[in-house]
Amino acid sequence: MVRTTLKGRSIGQAGRPRSKGKNAGKGGLSLPAINVTRRNSAAVPLRQPITSFAIPLVHAEVVMDDSLKNDNTRITYGEPEVIQVKAKGSYKMCRVPVFEGGRKRGFVPLPLRHRDVWLELSYYIALCSNVWELWQEEGRKKLKGKMAEMVVACRQNTGAMLVQHMLTRRLAVEQLLKLDYVTEPGRESVPLLDEWKIRMCRDWLNKSYNEAFAEGHEFLAADPVTTANKAFFEQGWDIDDQGKESLLSPPDPAKWINGRVEGIRETFKRVIKPQALNELKKPSAFRETRHLGDGELPGRWHEGHDPYPSFWSVAQWEWFSEGHDLAGTPIAFFNFALRKEPGYTNVKDFESDVKNIANIIAADGDGNDRDYIQEIVCGLWLGEMTWREFVDYLRQKWDLDDEACQPWEKKDEHNPFDNLEAQLILQGFMRRGSENRAWNPEDPILWESLLRMSPKEYEPVWKRVVKTILEEEKSVRDVLKDARNWSHHSQTVEEAEMGQVEDHAQARREHVDRTDASVNPNSSAPSAPTTFEQQSTMSDQLLPIYGWMLAYVQKQMTLEAFEEKLTNHLSKEHGKGIEQFLDALRAITPGQDFDVSKRALDAFLDRVKAIEAGKAARQLLDDLL
Repeated sequence: MVRTTLKGRSIGQAGRPRSKGKNAGKGGLSLPAINVTRRNSAAVPLRQPITSFAIPLVHAEVVMDDSLKNDNTRITYGEPEVIQVKAKGSYKMCRVPVFEGGRKRGFVPLPLRHRDVWLELSYYIALCSNVWELWQEEGRKKLKGKMAEMVVACRQNTGAMLVQHMLTRRLAVEQLLKLDYVTEPGRESVPLLDEWKIRMCRDWLNKSYNEAFAEGHEFLAADPVTTANKAFFEQGWDIDDQGKESLLSPPDPAKWINGRVEGIRETFKRVIKPQALNELKKPSAFRETRHLGDGELPGRWHEGHDPYPSFWSVAQWEWFSEGHDLAGTPIAFFNFALRKEPGYTNVKDFESDVKNIANIIAADGDGNDRDYIQEIVCGLWLGEMTWREFVDYLRQKWDLDDEACQPWEKKDEHNPFDNLEAQLILQGFMRRGSENRAWNPEDPILWESLLRMSPKEYEPVWKRVVKTILEEEKSVRDVLKDARNWSHHSQTVEEAEMGQVEDHAQARREHVDRTDASVNPNSSAPSAPTTFEQQSTMSDQLLPIYGWMLAYVQKQMTLEAFEEKLTNHLSKEHGKGIEQFLDALRAITPGQDFDVSKRALDAFLDRVKAIEAGKAARQLLDDLL
């Protein structure tokens, strides 16, 4: 059978390379772990030593489900591309193209130093897949008795090894997608690829961590990727060179990257098959069995299992390669991605980018807490949520500081109409009516959003913008660019913005006056509605909350009564927001009541509006689809 220091595996019947150490018994392998010379061998240390194995052992044979057999949906990877990154004095990074049914789906980021390990892992998947199929062909021949049993055993062991490698790659991909890549270039750590390489080098893919530690704990602290450690990891093995070339990844990935290893049928007939069958006929002391009768396949062991990994997009790569930190500039990235040309044509693509950033910022999450992303993305996409509300929601959800919320795009002082917020409001308006091409120029959502984000003096221009978009069927972006010449208001931009501030302040005062009457028992004014279904606009929906807040600040209502009213008034989706809001109120110290309470209320109401807009947008999107 094929034995080599680097691989330590035969393809078919898994067997161990011969060690120069004393044999510990049948099925075991004793590496000279207590050899003083080896313990003192200089080795480049691993930045994160392996303290436990994260890659589970697999003892079940592969099952080719539809996602693996269907060429129209199968996930495959191309050869890693080397990309120049401008940050930190410019350095090189790899990205692995991902294809679904032959169509490019995205990329997997990969440190350049881990390129060879990635290729080695991917080659082993292709090799095991090809050999497993060849063992299947052997099994379809008219074999009898012992020979038939041996062929089945070889197929099962190869199939179990194939699953082991595919599971490793799936786990490694998910880890690669979550890394922030702010480490010094050349010192990146990908723990799962490091672990796989060490276990491959030392023939530990069928061993527990404790067994591996007992055999050679020093290897678990050494860097398996650096060339300087190659001899360190190979020491202590007696290599059988026959057929070794079949286990080494060819220098040219083109010979196997498409999933078919060049010349594998001849190698199988000449080397792999006879070696594996001979090992079964005359078992050596180093034989081991990978497949077990009661072995079970993991729940998700390859990229075709739902949910798919969320691969990086072209926009992410463009932003990252310009030297931006994705985790440190999330809002600027979304600003950039939504304004770049060509823009998103499918809401799912934007949703995927938001999820990708969430994976990096909250890397410890399991991905099951991302439902809120669909809601806020749909709200923004359909204009039900403004850009400011979207940013405020993510600021709280991701605990972002002011620097992380900085926009990418600077304000155009000569054209106050061509900005991201206006673009999204108008694009959302167009998408809401796109199904039957029925747009209402007086759409209340459209005008509430436009007039909330800009001074009232801009209204004539906004009317012309909407009229031009609908009548001339020009793109939103083009019309907003033209709007720089349509300004008919007499005030300067600065004066208009000051007017907007005053308008908002006056509106807030009117809300307070109205709600003050609703909580005053001596007032004859009618009380505000108490359910969202009875209210017609977002402002009216929030009106009772302003009143209760005023009553609380004036000490006319206890915090417990305030909590009860909020809980009864809002749906269960707001439970966490209510809890955080009340905690913020409890933390207010004397002397800070007004300003701090106002900020806490504003943040809470932004969250309420975001959730309600997301729910409405999601329902509307479902109706459109």
